[in-house]
Amino acid sequence: MRASVAGFLTGSLAGIVLGILLGRSALLSDICAPFIKAANAVPRIVLASLFVIWFRLGLQSKITTVFILVFFAVFFNAFQGAREVDRNLVNNARILGASRFQVRFPALRVRVRAQGCGRRRIHRRRQGTRAADRALQF
Repeated sequence: MRASVAGFLTGSLAGIVLGILLGRSALLSDICAPFIKAANAVPRIVLASLFVIWFRLGLQSKITTVFILVFFAVFFNAFQGAREVDRNLVNNARILGASRFQVRFPALRVRVRAQGCGRRRIHRRRQGTRAADRALQF
C-alpha cells in the first residue's frame, strides 16, 4: 500500500510539474519531446521487469513501477492542458488585470482533473452494464 501511494503521489506531482513546464515552453518541448515519446513507447511490463532486476523485489521497484504508470498519463494531460489554453481568454483576462497564474491555473486544473472524472464515468458504466447483465439473467 505504501508503494502505491508513494508512487502515485510522486508520479502525479512530477507529471503535473513537467507537463506544465514543457507545455508552456516551446523550446523545452521540442528538445524533450523525442525522449519522452521514446520512454512512453517502452511497454510497461518490460519496465517493471527491469525495475525488479535493478532494484530487486523491494519497495523501490514497486514505487518506481507505479511512478512510471502514473507519470505518463498525468504528464500528457497537463501538457495538453497547458498547450490548449485559449489565447483570447488569456488576453481578455490580462486586460482586466489578472496575472498569468490566475489565468492559466484554473484552466490547467480542469484539464488535469478531467482525466480522473473520465475514469469514474467508465467505472460507473461498467457497474451499470454488470447490473443490467445480472438483471437479465433468470
